[in-house]
Amino acid sequence: MVDDFVDSIPMEREAVPLLAPSQPSARSSPSNDLEGGGDGSDTPGLRVGVDANPAVMERELSPTTSPALFNDALVSSPRDLLVFFVGCVAMVGAGTLYSFGAYEDRLKDALRLTQAQVEQVGFIGDLGVYLNGPWQGAVADQLGPKKSCAIWAIALFVGYFGLSLATTSGPKETAAPAAVALFLAGVGSGGLYLTTLGTLVRASTPASRGRTIGLLVALYGLSAAICTAAMQAVPGLANGEVSKFLTFLAFFTSSTGAVAACVLPLAKVHATSSTPVSSGGDDTPASLFKSVVAPLLALLKDSRFLINFGAFFAACGAGLMLINNVGSWTRSMLASPDGGGVSHALVVKARLVVLISLANAGGRAAAGIVGDIVNFQRGYLVCFAGALLSAGFLAGIVGADSTEHATRETGLYLTALLVGFAYGNMWSITPAIVSELFGTRRFSTHWGWHIVAPAVAGSTMNAIAGSVYDAHAHSSDGGGGGLYCYGAQCYRTTLWLCAACGLVCALFGWSLGPYTKCSRRAALSE
Repeated sequence: MVDDFVDSIPMEREAVPLLAPSQPSARSSPSNDLEGGGDGSDTPGLRVGVDANPAVMERELSPTTSPALFNDALVSSPRDLLVFFVGCVAMVGAGTLYSFGAYEDRLKDALRLTQAQVEQVGFIGDLGVYLNGPWQGAVADQLGPKKSCAIWAIALFVGYFGLSLATTSGPKETAAPAAVALFLAGVGSGGLYLTTLGTLVRASTPASRGRTIGLLVALYGLSAAICTAAMQAVPGLANGEVSKFLTFLAFFTSSTGAVAACVLPLAKVHATSSTPVSSGGDDTPASLFKSVVAPLLALLKDSRFLINFGAFFAACGAGLMLINNVGSWTRSMLASPDGGGVSHALVVKARLVVLISLANAGGRAAAGIVGDIVNFQRGYLVCFAGALLSAGFLAGIVGADSTEHATRETGLYLTALLVGFAYGNMWSITPAIVSELFGTRRFSTHWGWHIVAPAVAGSTMNAIAGSVYDAHAHSSDGGGGGLYCYGAQCYRTTLWLCAACGLVCALFGWSLGPYTKCSRRAALSE
């Protein structure tokens, strides 16, 4: 039925490349070194030495006339509109894992778990998203969107429906079944995210790629809010048994994956130096293993990858520290050891969570749009995001050291706004840089290696923050049998470390600027 519908859609002629065949083209560009040989073949290759020099790249790639930045629209035909719309819906389905906080307490009650156990379940679900990125990306690149999305749809259904069954008929007081089920849902979530993003990145033109990435990752980040709103709107989901909401997620997410499997293969791959991804490639275990390892070995030899990964690692560590510890930081700033101010701290915490979420989504969309509109290299946008991160944490430090309650609260709001926006920026800028530096044929694999950074950096910064907090909590009496810390000393060291991470991100971005400048000119000349 989908094929009949597509046949009725008027097709457009392929866009003519801006460079004539006799002119230097992006096929010889170092921006696509990892994609293969200069003839556009699949043979892996990596040019090193003089080609990695930004000055040499500048001379080789600068066109005689700068092409218009908006030489192509984001969506140029009904077919493109259909693919883009389905991609947006798939991103909402892929991001549902982050709605865990909306049903965490009811899951805890249904399974009779401790708080530590339910947090372990959520952490294992996150590992399913991040640590599996490399092989998920390889599957997406090797098999194409049709087979890949079908696999992720099955994983999402089995994961969420299995979690639903665990709450009704599974064993109690054990987190193992729930952890396994949520891990499977995380695998499906991360796989659908990488497949959808990679497919639409390959289908977009260089002049609209930033907007494409920005809008998609913004919807991915807003998925939790959208699903929570749906839960509140549908009778019986908000206050009923948690199994009903989990069953809803199972059918919703698997449906988005199934529809994506039917529609995303219709995307037209933009004519670039990258070889189009196969819709039915070699899916043998040996081939899949090679498609994961070979790109990594090539990337590790490329200083541009190391710089880009380092900037993303630093930003993720700082951003996730705030996201994961905003509740305890707010309490340490606004409450007192005798129990005063706790209720107000809870109100402020709820506001900060919303503010971080909105700033995060806004930062993702804004970075994608600005990267396309402004004639400014994305590496320098990374520099801006890093500086914004540092400014946000410095505002928090200034507020924490103040004796005025209002100043402390203002510092919390400023930190949430600036850090949330900068963190969102990085999730939009970094994949766009990956597509410019290394081409789009193996985009999902290359970006899959990058998203390992949040898992490692976030865990590291959380461990540091927890250690600093616990070191000062021994003298506090928070009541209720728990140890609490109050005052600026609880997070001062961690905040300074996060501000330093922002500075490292900015320095890496400044180093990356010349490379993105050259590769961006080449991409816009395609």
